[in-house]
Amino acid sequence: RTGRKVPSVEKLRRRSFNLEYLGRDIFDRESWDVIQFSSNVKILAIFEIESQEKIHLDINTYLPSRVERDVKFLGREESILEEYNQKEGWVRVTNTRAKFTEQRLIQRAPPIHNSIILFFLHPIDLKENNIGKTFEFNLPLQKISVKIKELRKIAATKGVEEFYLLEGSPRKFLIWIKKGQRLPQRLELPAFLGKVVILKI
Repeated sequence: RTGRKVPSVEKLRRRSFNLEYLGRDIFDRESWDVIQFSSNVKILAIFEIESQEKIHLDINTYLPSRVERDVKFLGREESILEEYNQKEGWVRVTNTRAKFTEQRLIQRAPPIHNSIILFFLHPIDLKENNIGKTFEFNLPLQKISVKIKELRKIAATKGVEEFYLLEGSPRKFLIWIKKGQRLPQRLELPAFLGKVVILKI
């Protein structure tokens, strides 16, 4: 197959995360774009969550095929493998903690998205006449909707700029994207006893 390189993502660094395009990899006789996402987030300035994900994407649709995730929280380590079958509509999830391994098969109507890729390589058409519209996506564990709520002027580091505000549900999260750009400038995610701000304008 042929395809184009993942748009907008070569390397994106912020204080709490790093998103990097690693190039192309081959497995199961197919070629895949590979994104690596590493984060280190503190909740209430106390609880620290470290995570690293390697995400294999279809080179034409950018839908996930395989996600390898390592998470460390409160000193406990967990490895998670997600294997996506976009044609048949299922995700096989394998969780490994210490010597314990659990596997389950989740049925989902395709296309099935990955939350990280959905945030950073979203298929949402951002334009002013789409304000008020809602877009729906299937994640492995839930169906979410994202609404283009408004176009707002905000005092940012380079002066007053325009940002689209996207609001997600059922668990409320907010995404701020600068007009004319694709990558988010701010992410607010719900968390235990509060929220996590991954990016700041």
